[in-house]
Amino acid sequence: MLAMLALLIAATVLAFSFVTLVSFDRAVAPELHQRTRLIGEIIRSKVEQSVASGIPIDSIAGLDSYLAATIAQFPEVQRVSLETRRGVTIAEAANEVKQTLLNRTGLDVRLGVEATGFALPILVRNDMVGTVRVESSAQVAETKLRGVLLDVSVLAIALLLIGVELALAVVAASIWKPLRRIQGLLALQQAGDYSRAIRPAGIELLHRLARRLNAFSAAVTRQTAEALPRLRYSEIIDVRLALFVFVAGAEVSASFLPIYARSEGRPEWLSANLAAALPLMFYLAAVMMLSPFGGRLAERIGARRLFVASAIPAALSLLVMAAARDVFVIALARAGVGISYALASIACQEYALRAERGAALSRTSGTFIAMIFGGTFCGSVLGGVMAQHFGYGFALTIGAALVLGAAAVGHQSMSPDTTTSAERAAAAQGKRQRLAPLRYAALTVGIAIPLNLVTAVFVWYLAPMQLAALGADTSETARVVMLYYLAQILLGGALGGIARGRWAVVTLGAMVSAGALAALSRDTGLVQMILATAGIGIGHALIRGPLLALITEIAQAAGLSLAGLRMAERLGALAGLLLTTLALRTLPTGSILEMLALLVILGLAGAGGIALSSREKGERRR
Repeated sequence: MLAMLALLIAATVLAFSFVTLVSFDRAVAPELHQRTRLIGEIIRSKVEQSVASGIPIDSIAGLDSYLAATIAQFPEVQRVSLETRRGVTIAEAANEVKQTLLNRTGLDVRLGVEATGFALPILVRNDMVGTVRVESSAQVAETKLRGVLLDVSVLAIALLLIGVELALAVVAASIWKPLRRIQGLLALQQAGDYSRAIRPAGIELLHRLARRLNAFSAAVTRQTAEALPRLRYSEIIDVRLALFVFVAGAEVSASFLPIYARSEGRPEWLSANLAAALPLMFYLAAVMMLSPFGGRLAERIGARRLFVASAIPAALSLLVMAAARDVFVIALARAGVGISYALASIACQEYALRAERGAALSRTSGTFIAMIFGGTFCGSVLGGVMAQHFGYGFALTIGAALVLGAAAVGHQSMSPDTTTSAERAAAAQGKRQRLAPLRYAALTVGIAIPLNLVTAVFVWYLAPMQLAALGADTSETARVVMLYYLAQILLGGALGGIARGRWAVVTLGAMVSAGALAALSRDTGLVQMILATAGIGIGHALIRGPLLALITEIAQAAGLSLAGLRMAERLGALAGLLLTTLALRTLPTGSILEMLALLVILGLAGAGGIALSSREKGERRR
């Protein structure tokens, strides 16, 4: 449903943008024609002065450089030439005009958006000695508006996702959560337990019903309803909006961080490539070191307290990044964001796993992935557009405000209940499988590590760097990178809920991502970058949801913690990023992409072989 809604909104915005382009082209055409003619008249007057002084028109020195310097200041002029009266071209210059959408499709001629040419005679004492020919660019308006309209299109998709999350939060607060509490209290009262009450909330009907049930409990226990313990339920919907907004704020620099770090001050011994990767390395190192302790902190102080507490250092780190002018300060601040991000995401993941177990585990995994990448998508898009138009500091400041807003939302929506480690251990008893640790290690090393390594190396580092080398600005880079996260949103949530065929989906995803990397290694042009980013996004979307559900089930069966998975993922990504920056000194980007594709294939083969052999051993023991 979300995918269809996103496609509908995107198609509507693109159609509106197309109509706007044509209308604007037509509206400014007369003004552009007059401006082009004026430029031709300026050139003609200069040539007439030279010829009037006795210099033959075909002997005037420096005409080519003069024409080139003149039209370079006027992008609306496509070509200007100077001819003798016999029609021989003696000088010409042209501005490079890239083909636009209307031009490539041939619709410019059909819609009346065409270039205009002028032929201005050069007269000396009423004798024509030559001609100045000026040709305007038919696509100048479209070229200038295209970036703005594309920004509007991606912002519309981001706003759609934000609107969906807000709508879900409103519905949950007014209907789902109050109804769930009423059903729970009613079930307790039917069983003869009147020791609990619930907080009246939601629409008026549910509000009255909650007060009535509270009155029953108060009458039986002979206490006021306010004195009775509150019945609370934890659900994944509690953390959905809070985590979405937090991730959007923390990842506001996702599309421009390497470019931002490379552009700031650095020591002479630090290369540009290493400076661009340094904040990502600090971020991954910080997350890796904290991963083993995040789950324990969530158990000890509670998921809600941990989530809220992580917002303040995240906001301060983003503000430091906004004010920093040294790459090491940016890297240290990014590490602070990484620590806070790890604490917040682990708190929400522990909260979600506590809320829904067993059959709902796959659905929980898919929803958690959708929240993470939905927030990352919105953060990267908003950050890229804001950085392009208002600067990096402004974008990072807005990210800090979003993080603080997420803390307020989480404090309001999340339940303070916690699950003790004893309860977790009791839940895992009786489910242990002897081969589960081997399968857990195979999935971690063979699938999870290559998945996160490719994300860090390609999506976070190589893609922004390569796009910048191709001449893309910050906003254009954000639009390309967002394709990766858009695929995670549209496919990740749906695929996370599948209960069968997970290995087949993971295998397909690995093959798709490896194929996209291999294809890009042969040609790293702009179109190929766009297609490869989308392809890798689709492949990773096929992998992530089923993989998280598989590893979580195996970890619970083996009595293992997910902290090992988190640490291994970050360690693999950090090692891959470091090796990539060193390899770029001697190897081309294409060779590194080939190595990434090979790593994905080898990891899939190793993990698949171990999983198959462990399954056969398990069947023999039965």
